[in-house]
Amino acid sequence: MKTRIFVMALAVVASFAVTSMGQAQAAYSTPIADLYNTGVDASHVALAAGAVDPNYQLVSAPMGEPYAGPSAYVVSGTYPIPPWHVNLSDAQWINPILSPTNQQQFNGLYTFRTTFNTMSDPFIAEISGQITADDQVVGFILNTTSFSFSTPDQGYATLQPFSISSGFIAGLNTLDFVVNNTHLSKVGLLVEMTGSMQAIPEPTSVALLGIGMVGFFAFRRRFFKRNSVV
Repeated sequence: MKTRIFVMALAVVASFAVTSMGQAQAAYSTPIADLYNTGVDASHVALAAGAVDPNYQLVSAPMGEPYAGPSAYVVSGTYPIPPWHVNLSDAQWINPILSPTNQQQFNGLYTFRTTFNTMSDPFIAEISGQITADDQVVGFILNTTSFSFSTPDQGYATLQPFSISSGFIAGLNTLDFVVNNTHLSKVGLLVEMTGSMQAIPEPTSVALLGIGMVGFFAFRRRFFKRNSVV
């Protein structure tokens, strides 16, 4: 009778630990809701041509560049589209010029910035998507972590896949896309991405599971040893 009660108690402890871990993961496996594509509003709906993108700003540009932000405008479906890749249903080109038709911009680096929030609990996260730029993307900066990444020079007719799985912090995160202008032409950025995060199981849940499993195997060994004695 005592043996049966002991085994049942161990089973309950292990079951509770596994359930707690599962609930923690299910509760926090969630999208990063305020991670936005370029050219959309707060509801992730495409903005009208010429609208200011509320989710992105141009935070740096070559010295002397007259179109140095901080506003980034949605580019319409006419020139420079094409030769730029067509706008997507959930992402559109942005540019620091309201009507980028014949204007030229200085060569050099232009940094477009967006922000998003994550959970306060210990977590893991990932962002993935596709990107292109005029003339090319040359890197990402997530908070203080720089990532080496580049798209082909003048490869603005093609989207390139990318992903980020480190560099996140709890709370407000800053994500920069660095664009290099190489041909004294227009600067533009097109980003389509999604993000998700998941809480790391609490140490107490892991400990409960460990205690339950250690106790179970210890009792199992003792039980079989005792019953094997002739």
